[in-house]
Amino acid sequence: ERIEGRVDKRNKLVNRYLKNLKNTEYEPIIQKTGYCSYYKFITMIPKNIEREWLRDYCKQAGITLTGEVYKIPLHHQPVYSNFKNNSYPVAEYICFNHICPPLYPELTLEEVDYICEILIKAREDYEK
Repeated sequence: ERIEGRVDKRNKLVNRYLKNLKNTEYEPIIQKTGYCSYYKFITMIPKNIEREWLRDYCKQAGITLTGEVYKIPLHHQPVYSNFKNNSYPVAEYICFNHICPPLYPELTLEEVDYICEILIKAREDYEK
């Protein structure tokens, strides 16, 4: 019973993110079909915006982005240093150009609205 409630809540939060970020330069990566718990909400950041700058901007507004471990592609992790270093352009692009806004089931829709406001404001402020 608890799992279904958490899945439902995460899906509602994802839908709120999608609604608020629609018609912006943020590009959420969503599952096209099926039922998903969305453990992380992954979104591509606007082109020409520095990810570290955006992370710091959000932090100053009281928002901690999650998924920081994914900023280094798996094939670049130290554990793979003895293997041939192949290039995986799509994986590298996603790793270097995404963020994961918070998606805890304890969040309210109003908190997601605030996070989206900050992300949109960050895009505007970055160009100044």
